[in-house]
Parts: sequence; structure tokens; C-alpha cells
Amino acid sequence: RARALLVPSDRLRVCGRERGGSAYVWAALRRLWDGPAVDLKIASDIPSASGMGSSAAVSVSSVASILLSRSEFSVERVAREAFEVEFGVQGRASPTDTSTSTAGGAVVISPRWEGERLWEIRKGKKRWRISRVQIPEIPLVVVLSGRRSDTGKMVARVARALERNPSLWSVIDSIEDLVREAIGPLRRGDLESLGELMRENQRLLRELGVSHPVLERIIEALEPHVYGAKLTGAGGGGSVIAIPRDRKKAVDAALRAGFRVVSTSMSPTGVRQERV
Repeated sequence: RARALLVPSDRLRVCGRERGGSAYVWAALRRLWDGPAVDLKIASDIPSASGMGSSAAVSVSSVASILLSRSEFSVERVAREAFEVEFGVQGRASPTDTSTSTAGGAVVISPRWEGERLWEIRKGKKRWRISRVQIPEIPLVVVLSGRRSDTGKMVARVARALERNPSLWSVIDSIEDLVREAIGPLRRGDLESLGELMRENQRLLRELGVSHPVLERIIEALEPHVYGAKLTGAGGGGSVIAIPRDRKKAVDAALRAGFRVVSTSMSPTGVRQERV
């Protein structure tokens, strides 16, 4: 999780510093704060540049803290403002991570509604509809590669690849079809089908050029013990996410291969206020 706390200060600060720190926190302050000096303190358990949505979690918690202090908090407003913060810092972004971090649980980002309607976000000519899908608890094993993943650079790299080779758009279309196909198995908790779709998704991501040898080594180590595994996030590094057949064996395999592991499950909890 990422947590944010807004406290009075003699000068505008982030984590006690007048300069430096998270660009996302500073962007949230510049966008939303016009009151007296404050210090926006952030604590995050999520490793940065790991493909686990750390920038989205920090953006969401920062925005939520500011809006709460202004008595302007709503979940939808947090999602919209956090998307704008992430877009402003990265130069390119979709609302996937920020809306998921805000809403919690399983959400689908698509040009059309795919489940319970949450909100719609527009940017220029682009439009995303964010829907909630009700799912049972699904176990997950996340393996950190130790190699940083830069979302902005990877998105730009894919954009250049598509420009040079328009036939790669068919890979993007296939990935979109796979995601849509996964909605049913997610709702049913059909881990076998989800695993097959994850393996196919990883094959397509490899074809798109966003995998990395270290990610492939992780997937190979996990393979005997999981339904499926794939990179998570922008690629080029970051992490692998897997649905375990045997959680202990999957975790042990990743540890033996020399990687850091997080054993978790899909959480229904999104942004929330906590008393301190």
C-alpha cells in the first residue's frame, strides 16, 4: 500500500523536503493545493519501477489526502485527478493503474462498458470506460526481477515500434481480445483458464518486444508450479505475476532462483481514509 498524510508546515514540502522526492507527489500538490504551506508525507510498501503500479498508488494516495483536507473527496474525483497527475509526469498514461488503485478489486478499462459502470475518463480524442467486475479471491505470487521498468520509456518504445511496423497492431488487438476473454474466467474463479490466457498474453507481449530475459527466467522457474505467469506493468523489467497451483512451491522456486517474492491475493480494497 501507499499512504499519504498532509500536515501543516512552514514551507511547502514533500516528506520533509523542499526539493526532490516523488515527482507525482509534487505534481499532485501543484495541481490541487492552493492553501497554506503543508508537508505531504508519503509511505509506500510498493517498490518503485517494479511494474506493480507504485506511481499510481502514490498519485492516488496524494490526491486523496489533498481532496480530503479540502472536503472535496469522492472516489471518482480521486481517480480522475490521479490520472491527470500520472499523465502530466509521464507524458503518456492510461487510467488503468490509477483507476484500479482507486477502485480496488478487479476493474476493466475499455472503450465500452464491461461490467458495473464506475466512471468514464477522456483525454483529447481518447476515451476510457472503467467498469468493475465481481470476482472471488484469487491467489497471486508476484516475483520482482530487480530490474527497473520505466513506464514512460516503455510506452514510447512500443509507440515507435508500432509506427515502424504497423502490423504489430494485430498483436495489440489480440491482447485486447484476450483481456476480454478473461472476464468470464475471472468472475468464475476458473484458474486453469486464466492461466492459459496469461501464458498466451505473455507470448504476445514477447512478440511486442516488452519482455526481458530476466522475466523469462522467472517464468521458466515458476512454470511447474503455476497455472500461468506473465510480466506485469510496462515490461522491460519490473515483475512477473503468477497464479499458483502450489503457492509454497512457486515461492520456493522463485527464491531459489534468487528473486524477491510477494505472496498475496487480489484485494477488493481501493482508496480509503484511515485514522491516525
